[in-house]
Amino acid sequence: MASLEEERIRWDALPEESGDPEIKRLKELLFKRESAIVEQLKAMFDKGPYSPREINKLISESIVQSALKDRRIANAIAPIVEDVVSNSMHTHKNDFVDILFPLMGPSIRKSISENFRTMLENFSRSIENAISWRGIKWRLEALKSGKSFSDVVFLHTIVYRVEHIFFVHSETGFVLSHLHNSGADAQDADVISAMLTAISDFVRDCFAGEKSDNLESLRMGQFNIVIEAQKDVYLACVIRGNPPADFGARVRGTLDSLVSEFRPQINAFKGDASLFNQSIRYLEALLDEQFAGESKRFPTWGKEVVAALAVLLLSFAGYQTWYSLKSGWYIEEAVNKLNSEPGITVMSTDKIDDNWRMIMLRDDLSADPERVIEGNPEADRILFQITPFVSLEKAIVLRRIRNAIALPATVDMTFDDGVLTLSGTASLIWIDNTRKILQNLPGIRWINTSGLSDPDVSLLADIIEQIEAVEIEFPLGQAVPVGKNAVLLEELVDSLVDLEFQAGKLGLVPTLSVYGHADRVGNVNFNYNISIARSQTLAAMLYARGSTIPISIYGMGSQYPSHNGNAQSNRRIELKVKLVQMPQVLQIKRSEQ
Repeated sequence: MASLEEERIRWDALPEESGDPEIKRLKELLFKRESAIVEQLKAMFDKGPYSPREINKLISESIVQSALKDRRIANAIAPIVEDVVSNSMHTHKNDFVDILFPLMGPSIRKSISENFRTMLENFSRSIENAISWRGIKWRLEALKSGKSFSDVVFLHTIVYRVEHIFFVHSETGFVLSHLHNSGADAQDADVISAMLTAISDFVRDCFAGEKSDNLESLRMGQFNIVIEAQKDVYLACVIRGNPPADFGARVRGTLDSLVSEFRPQINAFKGDASLFNQSIRYLEALLDEQFAGESKRFPTWGKEVVAALAVLLLSFAGYQTWYSLKSGWYIEEAVNKLNSEPGITVMSTDKIDDNWRMIMLRDDLSADPERVIEGNPEADRILFQITPFVSLEKAIVLRRIRNAIALPATVDMTFDDGVLTLSGTASLIWIDNTRKILQNLPGIRWINTSGLSDPDVSLLADIIEQIEAVEIEFPLGQAVPVGKNAVLLEELVDSLVDLEFQAGKLGLVPTLSVYGHADRVGNVNFNYNISIARSQTLAAMLYARGSTIPISIYGMGSQYPSHNGNAQSNRRIELKVKLVQMPQVLQIKRSEQ
């Protein structure tokens, strides 16, 4: 086969180009692209088909693709990898030890410890049986029966031993997991599971059992088979001897755990038992054994020592338990006392080191938690973690109200279902300020002050009622009263000036509306003008006295005659008075109907 060098094109052996410039120009025009491609190919072949980097990339991709489709390349590389690992282990032993020891060390120590413990127990049992009268009888029995001494000892001392445990798929009879005691005879797990499934089906068919009925136990000679079943699976334990009374409950608990963890695999089971490899850890807890006389292995002094240690341990444990319970009772008492306090809610308690932490919500108006639990034996060990909040409890809302307002002795207060009711006597300013303060206070839905009154305002209301009852009558076609009506007008002005003075002491300003009337004599325009003039007469007299009462004047003409039918009564003025408090208008104890 020719080498790469021999196959490489000798570019210098090609025919020479024509020297005619016209031909050369024509070739550039016609074959410009082809010439560039030829130059690239020439450069590639001159330096070799591929660079080392390209070759490395091609080999890597080739190995990956081949490994995905064909195991032959993996089989071919395996001896090389094994040789490299072997040489590396001989060369760098300490490195491999440092890596593997943290993983294998604990397992090795546990295995050695278990084997050593088992060896000591077997040795102790053998010594005990060998030097006793019972041991001599068992040796004679072994000689007569042809059995080994260890087998005879085992048969006489065993109370029970779990030989095999089968986790079986009941529909197919397949063994999902199997575990056996190291001292038990090896058995074909599939054969035994098939036999148990067949026996269960046979018994159900013979006795017309329901499909949900399951065989629960079998006994043959010295062997007992305990069976616990659930939907699609069952757990069978082959036991030599008589198991304890609670063994069935342990089997049920183990099966519950298995079904809980492996229910998806059970439902989707198609014959692959490898899905249940992790179930061994549940079965190991049932692989138990017990021998007769195990409690007699220790000498008398050993029993006394053990008993004394047990008493000490029980006493210590009892003291710890009693102390813990007592501490818990005191903490529970503290929690109940805090929760009964308005504005405090204990959310949780937990123990941190030797202290108790209480997480609580607390309103600022509630009692101090430390004072609430003062005297509790655990008070010094309680740490509070407080989150402020606004309580709507009745007692806290009442405290909030009393902190917000100064309640006069003449005012009574009741609070029920979010409604605050105030009754009695107080100044108008206090009533108004109280409403403003309390209207946005948390916990109050509505404020009822209908039962509150100001005595001074009541006095003003009486004055206003007397003023509004006065009617000043005028002569025909005149805007100034005469005789007794002139006197009444002077007295009315005096009353309005006094009203203004008394209202000012309460922070109130009266406002006056004057309505002038006329009789039907004359035309409409004249009557209207004369009614306005009569109202202006009162306003002029009032302002002449230095009053600043705001006055509104209205001319009613002859539209509203007097009810008594007297013509002079139609020529009159009427007054309406209101009290104003800036910036709000307060309507005082009267109706404007």
